[in-house]
Amino acid sequence: MIKTRERLVWVVVVLAVVVWGSLRGGGDGGTDGKISEGGRKPNVAPSAGRDRGEDGGLRGERPPRDEEGLRKYANHALSAPSRTERFKRVMIMVDEVTPDNWQTIWTEYIRQSLAEGRFHEAEWGLFMNRVGEVAGPDAMEYFTHNGQNEYTFNRREILAGWAAQDPQGAWRWLQSQPDDKRPPEFWQSVLNGAAAKDPKIALGWLAEAPAEIAVRVAPAIVGSQIQADGMAGTIASLEEMVAATPQGQQPAPFLAAFYKELASRVSRMKWLGAAYPDVPAAALDLGKLEAVFGSGAPQPPGSVQR
Repeated sequence: MIKTRERLVWVVVVLAVVVWGSLRGGGDGGTDGKISEGGRKPNVAPSAGRDRGEDGGLRGERPPRDEEGLRKYANHALSAPSRTERFKRVMIMVDEVTPDNWQTIWTEYIRQSLAEGRFHEAEWGLFMNRVGEVAGPDAMEYFTHNGQNEYTFNRREILAGWAAQDPQGAWRWLQSQPDDKRPPEFWQSVLNGAAAKDPKIALGWLAEAPAEIAVRVAPAIVGSQIQADGMAGTIASLEEMVAATPQGQQPAPFLAAFYKELASRVSRMKWLGAAYPDVPAAALDLGKLEAVFGSGAPQPPGSVQR
């Protein structure tokens, strides 16, 4: 009986503590962030209680938008030793880019490159693509007159982003430039970017490009179109373009370059499929195109005997 009474006493004590704690958590100290008259700390929403990182922003949240906070976050992102972590931070930073703040991030990147020797071109390419999306015309004007004008990396990445967001605007800019200011990589950036938005637009413009540039750029368009339409859709597009060739004429040279790259990728798919026979693969038919261009596709990796 004594043990039973002791247990009952402890049960009553525990229940009293639970009720008392519940009363303390309610009332004045709600989730509105106000402190009650009794001086108790309020209940805090989970997101508000999150630790702050060295960058001054909430971990897992967007970096702050003020210039100093953004500069600190750019330094935090670009200095990450792990490539995976660096890309993760850079993608958060890229999401924060606006027409008004991109130069702040650009300045921090240049500072790190010059002061500490950090060059991250892949991450930088992502950033400059985003600059093109939000501030294409102004950014092109800026880099035409600032920095190493003969080094086209910044401008071609900006053009690709601009064309992906506003193909017509980027195309008009390209056409407005004198021939000596339109290197092949600018054509490639505009056409690749446009292909990300609408492959049919890019293919139409490819027919308008100078023949030597079209042949050079066509293979790069293949990847963009496959990303948008898949391999089967890309094959069908090329078949349509070939069928549109006037009777008695040979297909344009850039179509042959397009086919060569396409056939190479199909060959690679078949090579990869042979290594993984249990994985379902697309049934691809290049028969119509082979009849026009021949079947001499480059050999896939690993197929050449040494």
